[in-house]
Amino acid sequence: LIIRLDLEDWRFLLEAKQANAVPSFIKTEEEFAAYLAMMLACEGYITWVPKNEDKTDKPTTAIRVCLLTTINKNRAEDIEDRLAAVGFKASTKPYTKAGQTHTDKYGRFYVNRADAYRTIIYDREDTEKFLRWIGRIPCPIKEAYRLWSLRIVDKHKNMPVYWSEVQLIKEHLENLGDLVKANGSRRAKAHFDRVQNEMDSGLRRDTRPHGAQTAPYT
Repeated sequence: LIIRLDLEDWRFLLEAKQANAVPSFIKTEEEFAAYLAMMLACEGYITWVPKNEDKTDKPTTAIRVCLLTTINKNRAEDIEDRLAAVGFKASTKPYTKAGQTHTDKYGRFYVNRADAYRTIIYDREDTEKFLRWIGRIPCPIKEAYRLWSLRIVDKHKNMPVYWSEVQLIKEHLENLGDLVKANGSRRAKAHFDRVQNEMDSGLRRDTRPHGAQTAPYT
């Protein structure tokens, strides 16, 4: 998917992802919220899960916000501490261990090279407050989850949210997410093919970083 990397345009993203902690240039609460929105868009998710499904035929719903999945434990814990400073309780927990073998959705095997961690907000009150505080997430599907989550909690003020009321909405959002990913892959491949053809024919200069170039077609 890497066609061209403009280091000036993407400097914020690169510095934020490579830092061992919240970057020092993040000063204000508003900047911290924007940073977390970016992290959530890149490496996190919002989800709804049934609670006590094995104990009742009418499980309620828990809304979870995973801010990031990372191998950088220091950064995750720093985010957790900064969240506590602005009034949110999050927990950083191990997600996978180095050496574990997994299978992705396409049936491909891969092995974790390092321990991974997730920083998650569990509490319903904190989740609702956080989703309002963070503002727009720069990812359409995750933003849809944010807006739907707020609609659901607004509709069920001080009342349980039964899983039967939201299960179909979640399935619909998951289906939309799959369609978006498939469409994005098609667009990325078409753009890659077009740019590669222009570079092969001398109409475009390859400005990608060293190591990201691809060999000309033969």
